[in-house]
Amino acid sequence: AGTVSAAQAVGLRIVRVRTDLKRVRATKSFRLFVPLKDRRGLLVHGATVSAKRVPGRVATAASPRAVKTNKVGTARVAVKVKRSLFGKRLFVRIAARTPKAAAVVQRSVRLPKLR
Repeated sequence: AGTVSAAQAVGLRIVRVRTDLKRVRATKSFRLFVPLKDRRGLLVHGATVSAKRVPGRVATAASPRAVKTNKVGTARVAVKVKRSLFGKRLFVRIAARTPKAAAVVQRSVRLPKLR
């Protein structure tokens, strides 16, 4: 698939959200992989992706993080985890933005117990 810069993208959609929980116990953080495409199906590079709190939820992301998508249109967002949230389901709101469009999804991930 081809790629397009964020400024040239027509619309925006979050294709999927993949989680990497490999070292979450040791690092107290995990990564989200978020690929973005525009309406034409082209991957979008240079767009801003952030992982934020979900309003009204107790088990939610601690601190908001924002990163840019790489040259193949995927953002790697690190999400910090409080010790009290291990063993629970964590809710995260993922927002993506280009100069002309925005997209938001809400996802949850089950965190392993600390011990």
